[in-house]
Amino acid sequence: MLTVNQKSFHEAVRIAKKVTDKIPTGYQDQRKVHLSNVESGVLLLRASNKDTFMTIGFDANDKNCEDTIKPVCIKTDNLEKVLRCRVKDGMVTVSGQTEKTVNLKMTGGTRATLNITENQDLVFENPSPDIEYTRKVSFDPKNNDTIKKLKFLQSAISRNEIRRNIECVRFESNNKGIATDGKRLNYVEFAGSYVFEEISVPVDLYDLMLSIIQTHKHIVEIYTGKNKNEEWVRLECGGYVIEQKLENKIDFPEYENVMPTKERRDSFVEIDPKELKSAIMRVYAVAEKTPNHVMKMTFHDGILKFSVSHWDLGEFETDVSMIQSSGRNFIIGIDTKYFTEAIFRIKNSKTIQITTRGDKDPVRIDMEEDGMVAVVMPVRI
Repeated sequence: MLTVNQKSFHEAVRIAKKVTDKIPTGYQDQRKVHLSNVESGVLLLRASNKDTFMTIGFDANDKNCEDTIKPVCIKTDNLEKVLRCRVKDGMVTVSGQTEKTVNLKMTGGTRATLNITENQDLVFENPSPDIEYTRKVSFDPKNNDTIKKLKFLQSAISRNEIRRNIECVRFESNNKGIATDGKRLNYVEFAGSYVFEEISVPVDLYDLMLSIIQTHKHIVEIYTGKNKNEEWVRLECGGYVIEQKLENKIDFPEYENVMPTKERRDSFVEIDPKELKSAIMRVYAVAEKTPNHVMKMTFHDGILKFSVSHWDLGEFETDVSMIQSSGRNFIIGIDTKYFTEAIFRIKNSKTIQITTRGDKDPVRIDMEEDGMVAVVMPVRI
């Protein structure tokens, strides 16, 4: 019998479910977690899929407890549903094992008997447990500004299985993070004392990291390692240890070649964020009904306009007041969804700078006080 904090245990099972849900649909019986205690008073939870291996330990409520539990496997979905029934500061006790079941008792009187899976081992075990890792990234996510930037990067990660080589977030040694799906690029600069070396974190591991730090906010450390021809990435945060084998080569594009800079620009517009958001919302409702969600952005004789055309609803156009502008006229088609997602991330910036090199070049959106830059590729109009 072991008693642990129910909230922490439930959160860990939710993270484990994200891992086991990656197991293909035809193999649901392999979506399970492994519970054991490797030392007195510590409950160990493990979960895995073909490429990812997760471990976390929980101290028992009574740290002098000498009770033990036999190693068991329980279906992740069943365990997660039971643990939803919790009260504030509640505890959960794992006890009463038989050959086929295990009992859970929770604060508030809830009890559950869960079936143990036939196979008492995880199907996927870490084939390379002794890899020597090198730390590449270390940061403290207690600052809400850091989490905001991490979410901003997450929104631009490629999730198209055709382009597996860019399904990642790139961290660089100058405290920069970059993510792209080929149609847009999000770029941030982290302020503070961080350890950043060049590393690409795959999308699955990055998603797990964000799920963990939004509740725990412990220091995050990311490592890379190699075993023979296999490359691995390891995440450590708040007792969690997650290792992932890189199945696909990450070949991050040379984004500087397409990213407009303030030194290389033909047109520049500075706008109040509230004015821009208001203007976009006036045309967004129509733009999202068009086949490709395309919106036209026009800069002509010092006036910035956004317009959209729909075969049934007609044409809609709105002007935006500017703080300052310079450069030549342009007409650019942009994806309304990507553009809107970028500008509605603004929290601190008092102005937005929009930069482009021409009608067929990307549009750069600078949110300086937020430390974020969005680049949206042009769309044919």
